Amino acid sequence: MNPLALIAEDDKDIADIIRAYLEREGFRTVQASDGRTALDVHLALKPDILLLDISMPLVDGWDVLAEV
Repeated sequence: MNPLALIAEDDKDIADIIRAYLEREGFRTVQASDGRTALDVHLALKPDILLLDISMPLVDGWDVLAEV
């Protein structure tokens, strides 16, 4: 099974660009538009890689990284 990437990015255009590149390289992807959702998705799906925006709503990327 291909690796799963979680893209935590609140700018939809940027998230879509990252998703397209990762999927072209064979990754499965899931997106979260805020830090709280990113943490929930991480707990539920255990992605192989996590790409974090630093300044996201609710919980910033640094806090998501610390919790993960």
